[in-house]
Amino acid sequence: MVAGRSFHRFVYQLSDPAEFGCAVAGATLQVNYLARLVSAASIERFACEEWAVDTYDAGVKARMYGPLLPGRVALCLMLRDGVSRQYGMDLGEGCLLCNPPGVPIDGFIAPGFRAVATSVPLGVWEECRVLAGCAVEELVGFQVIPLPPGVYAGLRRLHGEAWRCLRGDDAGCLSPEVAGMRLSRALATAAWEHVAGRREVAWSPRNRFRLARRAEALMRERLGEPLCVPNVCVALGVSRRELEYAFQTAFGEAPRAFLESLRMGAARAALRRGGEARSVTDVALECGFSHLGRFSTRYRELFGERPSETGRSRK
Repeated sequence: MVAGRSFHRFVYQLSDPAEFGCAVAGATLQVNYLARLVSAASIERFACEEWAVDTYDAGVKARMYGPLLPGRVALCLMLRDGVSRQYGMDLGEGCLLCNPPGVPIDGFIAPGFRAVATSVPLGVWEECRVLAGCAVEELVGFQVIPLPPGVYAGLRRLHGEAWRCLRGDDAGCLSPEVAGMRLSRALATAAWEHVAGRREVAWSPRNRFRLARRAEALMRERLGEPLCVPNVCVALGVSRRELEYAFQTAFGEAPRAFLESLRMGAARAALRRGGEARSVTDVALECGFSHLGRFSTRYRELFGERPSETGRSRK
């Protein structure tokens, strides 16, 4: 075991079934090897109070079952095809396995099993559900979710980035604590967005337009605050997907780009009004921009001049 600032790294060499059972998803499982090891089997785990992330590479056929830790959700991204099953369902590459709260792990793995798994706190799971606009009862029982190729590729890339941060291989990356939680949230989000995508969005263009106008009013009201699209979704009780559809229908723009354009317009109006001791930096921050370089670049793209030139032209 190697300790970090607020997380720990464990590496298990799985020659013993009991050690395997203690290493999976933060739970203590019953594990029986059904055949001898055909290649090295190991689990590398990073864990803290908020999350646990494991990478499995198992060269053994094993029966495994048992409950999760209380208040946790287990999510497992399959990185390789193999003859492994949970609840009788095949587990193939590109699938996301989901054990919601209270649903135990129950199945077997076969040689070649390779996956990344995370133990997600119930609070994070609920946040992702709300952002997707789903009801609790829409995802019950064990689920095998076939991910679209683009989503799977994105999660694999995120896993690689997170692992480099967690191992300390990339000095310029996110902190390990942030990297682990980011990967956990991404897997939880993928599960709930799959559920949201199964439902028909039965909104007419008129209803989508009304939703977009409500969102626009909220954005205009809170331009100076650190408002982001997920905040808007929560405030209006809709999923990100529904808000995207609504904005494309009403304005032909994504919500994030639309919000940025509103902020740019407010910044230009403020610069043209002027006032004592109001610098470009002051105006940018008041209009919700925290990255001043991006603000200046985008401002020039929209208005054909630098923010400082707008300020000078009013004099």
